[in-house]
Amino acid sequence: MYGIGWRVSETFWNRHSNPKSGWSRMLVSPVLLYAVYQRRWRLAGAVVVFTVVNPVLFGPPADDQAWMTRVVLAERWWTMEHGQPVFELSYPNVLNVLNIPVAGYAFIAAYRRRPSCHNPFRDSTQNHVEASYSPFSGESRVR
Repeated sequence: MYGIGWRVSETFWNRHSNPKSGWSRMLVSPVLLYAVYQRRWRLAGAVVVFTVVNPVLFGPPADDQAWMTRVVLAERWWTMEHGQPVFELSYPNVLNVLNIPVAGYAFIAAYRRRPSCHNPFRDSTQNHVEASYSPFSGESRVR
């Protein structure tokens, strides 16, 4: 009837459509950018491992009523049954293509930026500002 490849694909998509899988993937890019910016390579590695195992980490959803489940099932329909490639220059796939240089720029910028080792609101070369100072008073009290 159906081969093992079809069963593996079916299992992958069923587990991948769990809303917990989808919503947790939403945090991957910001956490990975943070890890690159702060040079926390263990965190970056953990995020990459999580990204790889995430689609099969959660069980299949009980039903297809959750919004994220419907999104993943629509993605499956679009790529598998409708036969559309993920990266193509026609709409809406062009959005994936445009995301590549934007994400690349974000990661390059995060890597090139030096993480701050000190409090950015307090410059050690300036005099200490008293705790009673209010930025709304219009007057500076510098010791």
